[in-house]
Amino acid sequence: MITIDVRQTAIKFGVEGLTNFELVKLLIRSGNKCHSVDEIAYDLLLRYPNFYDLDFSTLDDLQLVNGLGKCRAVEIKAAIELGKRVQNSKTIRYEEITSSKKVGELLVQKFAGISQENVVILYLDTKNQVIKLENVFKGTLNSATVHPRDIFKRCLQLSASKFIIAHNHPSGVLSVSEHDMEFTNRLLKCGEVMGCELLDHLIIGKDSYLSLKEEGVM
Repeated sequence: MITIDVRQTAIKFGVEGLTNFELVKLLIRSGNKCHSVDEIAYDLLLRYPNFYDLDFSTLDDLQLVNGLGKCRAVEIKAAIELGKRVQNSKTIRYEEITSSKKVGELLVQKFAGISQENVVILYLDTKNQVIKLENVFKGTLNSATVHPRDIFKRCLQLSASKFIIAHNHPSGVLSVSEHDMEFTNRLLKCGEVMGCELLDHLIIGKDSYLSLKEEGVM
């Protein structure tokens, strides 16, 4: 099992006080019949001295670490993903939206590597600060639908005065479909009635975005 000292250090001083070696040991927790937790942690750090490279590792890559099986590899990838999602939330929470470009660049990062079409909403206050970023629909490979009433119901719940909608194209092709335009126009009309303004509709590709506002089609 993991040494009590590492866990006690984390409890007493916080995980931010741990060294890289101690942090990895805490995550791995224990060794196996052939390798101690220290040996596994050491080999992991030897192969990935820069934690940034861990983000690009596959499950097969991680299982090349001595003593690291599939279950532990999945847990490490899950820990990395959790960290990325926390960072994304911190990056955009209470961010003041000053342009579609700023939103587009943030969402290109958020959608990176996602193979399904998703619809997200950024709910804004009167100062254009993000109240909440929500994924409101996850679709199939190339289709996604969401109803306007669900969006405006959430606007009321969050006391949002404005919002931006975005969806990704997993294919990477940036084009505005007839359905995109029809749905955008419905949201614009509903927004006028509900008092919650649609500022923009963004389509996110693999490394770029398209703004219907910037294109002058809304």
